[in-house]
Formats: sequence, C-alpha cells, structure tokens
Amino acid sequence: MKMLAAINLVLRQVGQGQNNELDESSQDASLAKEAIIRARREILASGHHFNTDVITLAVGAEGRVAVDVVTFLDVTFKEPKHTHRYDPVKKATYVWNTDTKTWETTEVEDVQVVFDIFNNDEADDDYEVIPGIMALWIAKRAAAEYWYEVHQSPSQTLEAKAERAKTRYQNSVKHTNIHGVTGFSSIRLKGNAAPTGSFDPRTQSHIFP
Repeated sequence: MKMLAAINLVLRQVGQGQNNELDESSQDASLAKEAIIRARREILASGHHFNTDVITLAVGAEGRVAVDVVTFLDVTFKEPKHTHRYDPVKKATYVWNTDTKTWETTEVEDVQVVFDIFNNDEADDDYEVIPGIMALWIAKRAAAEYWYEVHQSPSQTLEAKAERAKTRYQNSVKHTNIHGVTGFSSIRLKGNAAPTGSFDPRTQSHIFP
C-alpha cells in the first residue's frame, strides 16, 4: 500500500474527502502527508524488533567514525565503563570523544541503532515493510496530529483512537515470541546493517485495509 492510501485513511479519520491521486496541490492531502511522516518517524524512532540492531561503526572516508543520520533515527552507545575507555557521543554526523575532545578515529563497537526503514521522507513509500497493525497506529497518530495542525486544539476522540492503536500494537508484540522472531523473517533494509528480524508482508496482513 502506498502513501495515497495512508493519506486517505488519515482524511477519513478527520471527516475529510478522499483523494484519487497524490495531489501535492491539495492542502488537506499535503497536511495529512506531513502528519504521517512526523508520526512515522516518531513511532519508528522509539525502536522495535524489526528496526533495531547492534552494530560496529567503522571509520569512514573522512577519517572519522561516521553516523548515518539519514538511516539512523537513534544511536545509543553502551556504558563507557563496560566497553570503552572514553565517553563517545554523536556530534553532528560523527562520533566525538568527550574525554579527549577529539573526533573518534577508531571503530566503535556495540552501538545500538534504530533504523528508519524508509530513508526518504518524500518517497511514495510502500508501507508493507512494517507490520500492518503498526501502520494503523501511525495513521491514527497522524490523524490526531492533522487535527491539531488544522484546529490548533487536541481532539480527545482522535487521541483516544491513537492510544488504542498503540495498545493493540504493543499487545500484539507481547503475544509474539520476539526474541525468537517467531512469525517474522528477516529482510534487507536500506542502511549499513540489517536487523536481526523483521516483518514479512507476504505472510501478514496488509497495512491499510
């Protein structure tokens, strides 16, 4: 399912008319798309079994350890006292050594990263790369944001729907053997590394029914 279906789902939630094509000149469609992208990045950035992995950041062509800010929504270093003799942080697009006040130039291991599996905010994205129940959560979260954008006030009804969608997703995860990745199969993501397991759209429901 493409961005157009996601936009129409959001517009239905707020009582707006449907679009037959992805018309950038439509203010309603444009606001809905922006809300979807914000909600999607916010929800994916919290980290899930299909877009989180532990990797090693290697030295790039610049002679520094580069952090892919397009692919990674979140980067977390392990406690320095356990794995490093320095305190690494992300500064701009590189790893900065706060102890020596220099750019880190050696590999940094055991870095937990959260991937943006879409990579391109403006693309006509195929939402079948994420669990359908999560896509519904994204759409309902986006609908609540769309309403606030237009009316500058929250909608308790839409906020409640978004929270229920979030709860349904969380409950579905609890009933899945995440550690064994039961019911999931790995897919290759756009980025520097692949996660340990991921949703397989061939065996699960589509995102936007």
